[in-house]
Amino acid sequence: MTPAEFGAMAESYTLYFSENGNHYGSEQYLSDRRTVWRDSNGRCVNGKWSDIDGAMCFVYDDDSGVHCWTLSREGERIFVLSTNDPPERPPTLLELSRKDDVPISCRGPRVGV
Repeated sequence: MTPAEFGAMAESYTLYFSENGNHYGSEQYLSDRRTVWRDSNGRCVNGKWSDIDGAMCFVYDDDSGVHCWTLSREGERIFVLSTNDPPERPPTLLELSRKDDVPISCRGPRVGV
């Protein structure tokens, strides 16, 4: 699955991701490749994605650097694999667990769009 295919599927929706069956976070995909990420602790940050060498890469307003993921589809299941994890640990593998059109609810100093 390419970043463009994933972006077209995700735009105007909120996607929910899990790791080993546990909620990892959710991301609302807006127009112009903008996003709002909400981690499992409820912290939100605005971002923007781009295609870098076939990976879907995100830059967030919290200056946390570039976060890149490769995308794959197995039947109806979609997986994202981090390309940024340190070599001494296995890469983070997330599964798309749900998709809806409900905007992310953010509280606190880093409120979403």
